[in-house]
Amino acid sequence: MGQKDDEVFTEGFNKGYLLRQHEPELLAGLLKDQPQGQDYTDGLREGAKQHARELERERIRGDIERGRQGPEKGRGGRGR
Repeated sequence: MGQKDDEVFTEGFNKGYLLRQHEPELLAGLLKDQPQGQDYTDGLREGAKQHARELERERIRGDIERGRQGPEKGRGGRGR
């Protein structure tokens, strides 16, 4: 990729991340029939994937934190 291609990919990545965050249905519609191999649309896809990975990471962290609190929480127990 050249510098121009990198800039186009990065712009697509940033927009894809934001669209996945705020307008996921719109993003899905935009990407529905777009071929792969184009810098901007590949960036859109990768930005959306990055946002999805971050959401999953947050969900897992929440699950871990809830697991650390143990079943004693809310019953007056001391915890672990």
